[in-house]
Formats: sequence, C-alpha cells, structure tokens
Amino acid sequence: NLPIEAAIAAHRQRRTKDKNAIMTMVLREAGTAHRTKMQRVSPVFVLDPTKNRCLHYEQMRPNQPSHLVTLDPDILKEHDELEIREDLIDCGIDICTPDVLALWSDNFDYEAPRKGFLHSVLKDYELNGKTIHTHIVDEHYAARVKNLRAYDAVTKDILSRWAYPICPDSNLVRDQTYRLTKGNVYREEGVVLARSCHIGPRTVIGRATAIGDGSEISNSVIGRRCIIGRNVKISGAYIWDDASIGDGTVVKDAIVANEASVGKKCNIMPGALLSYGVYISDGMTIKSRITKVKRESGYDQDEIIRGETDKEIVGQKGEGFEYETSEDED
Repeated sequence: NLPIEAAIAAHRQRRTKDKNAIMTMVLREAGTAHRTKMQRVSPVFVLDPTKNRCLHYEQMRPNQPSHLVTLDPDILKEHDELEIREDLIDCGIDICTPDVLALWSDNFDYEAPRKGFLHSVLKDYELNGKTIHTHIVDEHYAARVKNLRAYDAVTKDILSRWAYPICPDSNLVRDQTYRLTKGNVYREEGVVLARSCHIGPRTVIGRATAIGDGSEISNSVIGRRCIIGRNVKISGAYIWDDASIGDGTVVKDAIVANEASVGKKCNIMPGALLSYGVYISDGMTIKSRITKVKRESGYDQDEIIRGETDKEIVGQKGEGFEYETSEDED
C-alpha cells in the first residue's frame, strides 16, 4: 500500500538537475529484527543524508568472521555527513532511467540487482560518474517476496492488516468472497466447519473447504476445496487449493501445495514443503521438502520429468521423493 508518487517526483527533480542520477531505490525503515528483513543476509547502506545518495553497499552474513564495513577513504574525505544503516528493508522498488538498462547490457556478469549491479556502480563511481539515490519511507507497507521465509512474513503482515487495504476481505481478485470475523479470521462463502472444530486468530479459509470435528487451526492459510479431517492440528501452515489432510495429523509451519494429500496421523514438521500432487502415507513424519518431479538440463531448455518415489520417506502408498536444495537457496 505504499504510494510511490513522491519517490517518482523526487527522482525526476533530481534527474533534471543531474543527468548522472540514474536510479532511486525505495527503502523502508524498520527495526533490526523486523520479520520481513532478510535473515541470512543483512544489507548495509552507507548514505549521504544531505543528498539522499547511496555511497556504498554491502551484504553481511551472520556467520561471516568479520562484521566490519570497508569504506573507500575518498568517501570519508568528500562527504561531511554519513549514515551507516542496517535498519532498512529493501522493498525491491527501483525507479530507473535508460542508463540502467545500458549498464546492465554492457555488464553480463551482474547476477543480482544489489550484490552485482548496485555494488559495482557505486564502486566504479570515479570511472562512470553515475549516482544512485534513495527514497526512505517510515509509513505504509512494501516488501519483496523472494523466498519462503519472506512469503511467510509478508503473509502474516497482510493477515494482521499492516498492508491495508491489501487484505483478503478487500476481495481484490475476481470471484473472491472473503469476510472478516473476530480475531482476523477470514472466511469465504461455502466453508463447512464441524461444530467442535476451533479456528484460531489470523487464519484464512477458502471456499468449499471442509474442516472436521475436533480440528484446531490457527495462524494458517487454507485454500479452496480442501478437506481437513478430524482432530487435525494446523499451526503457522499454508494449505493450498484442493489439498487434503487426514485424521489426527499435525501440520506446523509447513507448506502443503495444490492437490497434495497427507494421510492419517502424520506429522509434518516445521520447514517441510509438500509439492504439487505429493501423497504421504499414514503415520509418516516429514521434515524436508518432498516433490514428484525433477528438472533435467536439456540442450534448449530444462525438462521436467517424474522422479522415482522414495517409499522410506513417503510411505508404502506414498508418491514423492526428497528434493535436494542448493546451498544458496533460502
């Protein structure tokens, strides 16, 4: 819900005075422990507050041996006032001039907008003379979803109405019918709730979903046409459309994707992810990411093929195998 008119106006005014001002980044003030901040990487911005100019950028990891910022001595000589800030959330909103596209096309080794492009442009200021500026806001809401941790954090903020009017009961998507009830519970039409089930705060339930007797759901998003059995406990989880959860199963801080099915008395542990169409047999404990398909590199493009089921992980009647993540994946 962040209006960017002020950022665009400031960018245009700055560009009129200085043709080398090629980009403005929109950043949001937040505490150092805000849940929408990146967890594995802490972005550090060195700014000239008198010109709203970014002078240096680094990414720090919690496990790196040194947490010192290395600045070019010329930055200290040429600027009377500096701010070194680690409390800013990168919204992923950049207002750019055509010069940015030209720099990207001339440098094919830029792999990321911040770690590659931003860092390099700031480092090469003496060579190219291009400057990058910031527009920092302390009101409204904006965040970039780039991994599952951010997906969870932004969803929780939306359900808590920090991003109002971006919230389920605004029904911004065609054919949605969500209504807000006590405790930030959002329900669509056609939901079937057993008399003895309990729906806790910050929960979304989609159309035509049925929830059985004795089940408890809180801090979770349940999609459309889902079947939740009896005595199921779901907390901090995301159950997508057409999924089913068997009687007595516990799902905590996990994702169950479209058309996935979980048997009876299973335990889906925090951080687990069941991909599209995965089936988990009764009584299984899942701690990892499970999928039915894998990607194989081809000549022109990658090919998606069905993998071999691992019965030790998904059970005798299950379908799926453990997905191996890369080291850089968050």
